[in-house]
Amino acid sequence: MPEPTLCCRAGGDYCDRCDLLVGLPGLHVIAVERDDRDRLVVMVESAAEAMGCRSCGVIVHGHGRVNVHLVD
Repeated sequence: MPEPTLCCRAGGDYCDRCDLLVGLPGLHVIAVERDDRDRLVVMVESAAEAMGCRSCGVIVHGHGRVNVHLVD
């Protein structure tokens, strides 16, 4: 039986429980930590999936990721 307190991410996949807790559709939790000001920092990413142009259907490729800092 798996350890009940172990996050699913340890297996290499996204953790559905963490994603559900954060509640940001289309984004997956990859890390959670406290910063030096005792704020909770949650890092999320979108899953890599093939996408195409809506008009011509050509498959696009990524040009890297953009870091966006949101504060609530």
